[in-house]
Amino acid sequence: MLITRWIDYGVRIMLTLALEPDRLLNANEIAKACGITRPATLRLIRQLAMAKLVETRRGPGGGVKLGRKASEVTFKNIIEATDSRRAVNPCLVEEHFCGREASCAVHRLLEPLQKHVDDFFAHVTLEQIVAEQRKMLHGK
Repeated sequence: MLITRWIDYGVRIMLTLALEPDRLLNANEIAKACGITRPATLRLIRQLAMAKLVETRRGPGGGVKLGRKASEVTFKNIIEATDSRRAVNPCLVEEHFCGREASCAVHRLLEPLQKHVDDFFAHVTLEQIVAEQRKMLHGK
């Protein structure tokens, strides 16, 4: 619902790059590390590059690396680069989705939840995800 497979793949790619910030990784290395097909990896790299979340270099010795510090990339940035804003219910993010916003109790009750989710995604950084991954890798 909130996190599509495509968003998950984008997060995996960004996490893989952030775990080795001083190294250029090629698409095959990224695909293998993330468990994603090469074509999907290439498409996501293009999307992430368009959003300036990654930098790409062509040719021998080329590859992909983070375009910003992990502390400057939010989960929201990755969502927006790879898919689209996700919602608890489409009526909360798609204007005039059903036309009942003003008279719908469910819409009104879900608005605070949507705000909480949006705030969460805007405040979780790639740096935090990396720290959590490192804890898991080292059994902490």
